[in-house]
Amino acid sequence: MWTLGAPCIAALVVSCALGRGVALRDLDGRPAVSLEWPIVTLVVPYPRMEGARWVRVVGRRANHDLIVRGVYTLQETSWSTRIDLREHGFDEADVGSIAVFWRDPDGRLVEIEAAALRR
Repeated sequence: MWTLGAPCIAALVVSCALGRGVALRDLDGRPAVSLEWPIVTLVVPYPRMEGARWVRVVGRRANHDLIVRGVYTLQETSWSTRIDLREHGFDEADVGSIAVFWRDPDGRLVEIEAAALRR
């Protein structure tokens, strides 16, 4: 008879999470955001999910806002993600009005305040 040990169960839990969106509540704190034209730097805290090691962050423009979301991955990634605003159609005049939001898997948006807005 086959039995599953703790390592097998952990592997099953992690593999089920791969590619799945990361809810803000699943992180150990809020991401830190800083903006210095043209780069937004986002530092994502460690995920609380057992066995989840890394979160890949992607961003996109929505009107005057930058929407970011995280996805669980086994590929080692930096805790710091740099997003070039020019690649998303922003220009330097937009800096004062850009808001950064985290998108949870259920579509809920939570604003993340930027530590510094510099031109």
